[in-house]
Amino acid sequence: MSSPDKNAAPPSKPAASEAGKAPVLPPKAASKPLVPGAKVFASLGPPNAITSTRHLSLEKPDSVEAPQNRFSIYDLKAVKREILTVFDAAENGDNRAITKFSKVKNFDVDAKDRYGRTALIWAADCGHLHAIETLIRLSANIHATDNHTGRSAIHWAARAGNLPIVKLLVTYGVDFCKEDRYGLTPLFLAKNKGIEGEEVFKYLLGEGAPYNETKSVDVAAAEAEIAEEMAKLAAAQEAALAEQTAGTSSSS
Repeated sequence: MSSPDKNAAPPSKPAASEAGKAPVLPPKAASKPLVPGAKVFASLGPPNAITSTRHLSLEKPDSVEAPQNRFSIYDLKAVKREILTVFDAAENGDNRAITKFSKVKNFDVDAKDRYGRTALIWAADCGHLHAIETLIRLSANIHATDNHTGRSAIHWAARAGNLPIVKLLVTYGVDFCKEDRYGLTPLFLAKNKGIEGEEVFKYLLGEGAPYNETKSVDVAAAEAEIAEEMAKLAAAQEAALAEQTAGTSSSS
């Protein structure tokens, strides 16, 4: 057996023991920021038509105070950059933010944003079950409809094929037979979803929702009209936001 080479260099120590330091780990990839509207109306047109704007507050504060570890609709530094209103909180499923917004003076859980939607409708459309539970505990009106389609939370949940949310709303007594502005019921919207809406369709049918097989509604045309109207609302909101920003800059 050959003897070990005395001239060989000693084995190097692992990086973890050098100078008593822990091994350096590669940096984690930065998480992507939430984008308002990213999950909404995915099938209704180009994302930029509706996702590049923020919800504007329905009211203005009497005064704006410096941030002091408090939470307010008007205190942007106290919240995530994307969560500026209760509508943003509902859209992103941020229950903690929803609860804190509810403590703001003159908070109205059924207020509508520039899209004519309530926070509950945003939560239902985006699939946030726990946010809906929070809003219902805050006495949100489950029957409230948006301004441009006449759809309530259950219409949007059924359209998305979200059975848990549909069941929750039905448990609280929502009217699941009501037609929207185009004559579409939650049942019909679920059926139009295909396989993704099959469970919701069967559930609502079992709950007694009426279904007329001979009813003919051009759903594609209705969705296209909704997309066009939402794009107009988004453009108007962009203009309002730009005007608001310009006014703030000129006054400072």
